[in-house]
Amino acid sequence: MTGKTKATNAGFILGVGIVLLTQAASVRAQVVGDPAFRNETALRADGVGGQPLPYQEIGTPGPFLVQPVVEPTVGGALVEAPLFPAETTTTVVESRDGKSLTTVGDHRRWHFILGISASAVYDDNIFLDDRHKESDFIFGITPTIGVAFGNSNRNFMSLIYRPTFLFFADHSDENTIEHAVDFVFSHRTDRWYFEGNFAFRALSGYDGNDLDVRERIGERVDRRLYVAGLRATYAVSNKTSIESSISAAYTDFDVFADTFDIVNREFVDYLVTGNTRIGLGFGIGYAESDGGPSQVYEQALMRIAYTPTSKITLTANGGAEFRQVDGGEDQVNGIFGLGVVYTPTHTTTISLDAYRRIRPSSVVADTNYVATGVAASLRQRFLRRHYFTLTGGYENTEYESLEHDSTLSREDNYFFIRPALEFHIKEHTVVELFYEHRNNDSNSENFEFANNRVGVSVGFTF
Repeated sequence: MTGKTKATNAGFILGVGIVLLTQAASVRAQVVGDPAFRNETALRADGVGGQPLPYQEIGTPGPFLVQPVVEPTVGGALVEAPLFPAETTTTVVESRDGKSLTTVGDHRRWHFILGISASAVYDDNIFLDDRHKESDFIFGITPTIGVAFGNSNRNFMSLIYRPTFLFFADHSDENTIEHAVDFVFSHRTDRWYFEGNFAFRALSGYDGNDLDVRERIGERVDRRLYVAGLRATYAVSNKTSIESSISAAYTDFDVFADTFDIVNREFVDYLVTGNTRIGLGFGIGYAESDGGPSQVYEQALMRIAYTPTSKITLTANGGAEFRQVDGGEDQVNGIFGLGVVYTPTHTTTISLDAYRRIRPSSVVADTNYVATGVAASLRQRFLRRHYFTLTGGYENTEYESLEHDSTLSREDNYFFIRPALEFHIKEHTVVELFYEHRNNDSNSENFEFANNRVGVSVGFTF
């Protein structure tokens, strides 16, 4: 697929969103406050028990800290095109699958963000390959620098840069510097709410020049990830709102196939009762991978947000996706996202997320993978300012060939569990102790692995 064709498809999808937004602007309406369904991701406000957002993007995993890996061979990657809330300053923290996002609750007009963290981890299978297990101690140093401006009531912007310096005790050729950049903005008027984000990750690993070792790279592979999203919501009345969004994700691998995915979604939402809101919508998207056929897809969607009590929040969405594959088999799949947050006491938060999504594969040529998973987390505060967290999840990944008469039958089953203790020492210092077990069973032994990690991290903000 040429760059010109890719740009044409992306331009068409963006044009659909602009036309529908223009039509919505012509409607004279009563002013309302916060339109519901502003966020379609299941990301929590801080990934560790903050207030839930109204929506999980169709087919997108749950919170970063409980997200299974996207493709086990490639390792954890940034969630595709997340649109996270811009009410507070965003920053980047280490998680088990790389870098993730959290928030800093400060609404000063200008806020400079400075911090540093250090970690020490023992990993018994650094290449995620059971055939050639190799262990090592990994040390990391991560400074953070950023700036935030504005107030969430009207305008807000933040820009954060976070490099990570990684050192391997026995595999010094794996030493590297990784980079993370995040830009977030929002703008609010009486009837409109605009928000957007851009994120970049440069994650390092083995260069893949030696074909014998290339089979062992696991998640240690060079890759660059770019995600961006824009969303606009218009309040038609105190019960009805219209939303238009566009999100895109591009993954650039040195060894595997690059992938590109862009989608435009339109929703109309209606407040049925004081605690129930229902939305209907559709999506139009385009996807491709290097060497694979281009794909155009449509989505018929429905979503609901229900808050029966102050302690329970339920969000669900789902629908059907229809994919037309250039020169290959067309596909029809069900997609859904589910998020439940239960706060029985002010010191306990329990969350559950489930999802089903379809994406082009970077590992298996001319193939999409269908990922269906569930993730859960418990966060318990003790001794006033310390926390115990337990996260776990399961994901089934089936690979579907885009070619006629294919005999491809790869299927993976991935499981992880991660208990951790988090100690908040005074105001600016956090110490975390954690253990993590990951396991992937596959009908292709090249992709099977078991992995255990134990470590400690210390973070300090200025």
